[in-house]
Amino acid sequence: MGIKKKDLSKLFKYFGKLNDTQKINTKGTGLGLMISRKIVQSMGGEINIESEVNNGTKFNISVNI
Repeated sequence: MGIKKKDLSKLFKYFGKLNDTQKINTKGTGLGLMISRKIVQSMGGEINIESEVNNGTKFNISVNI
């Protein structure tokens, strides 16, 4: 469904959830992306987001091995 640019900063906060997720009846704690980011950063990597409303969202993960 895509994420609005103004909401992208909320994704990596502890217990961060977007209001739009309530409309599609999803469940979760809001910790998954924060934990993922910490793991990726611990390996010297980063997570980047590309999102377009009504088109979808892509998460790109790069790590240095």
